[in-house]
Amino acid sequence: QLERWQIVFKHSSCTYENFLKDLEEQLLSQLETLKSILFYHRDIKPTNIIILQISNLSLPIMSRKKIVSSGEQEIQLGGTPYYWHPKIHEAYRKNKLSCIIDPFEADLYSIKQVLK
Repeated sequence: QLERWQIVFKHSSCTYENFLKDLEEQLLSQLETLKSILFYHRDIKPTNIIILQISNLSLPIMSRKKIVSSGEQEIQLGGTPYYWHPKIHEAYRKNKLSCIIDPFEADLYSIKQVLK
């Protein structure tokens, strides 16, 4: 994941730490917008983040987004395992097809994994 950000960073004029912080703020802002209209992403990973220009990202609207109510709810397992929240991994290990989690919390965890 870092290779992708480092390639974009080479064309940036700020420190790498500030660059990553800016990317995080953009992703969190977009996630908040999705949450406000009761959507969640379900598959946040580097290849699903569009780089519009240097230091300008977008989470594309994809068919994986689901309408939700706020708070914890049952979601189907899906997405890319490396970016899954630990509760989703736990459900998978128990051979469950779904788990109870706040989808926004799961997406936040994915963003942290992307920016690791």
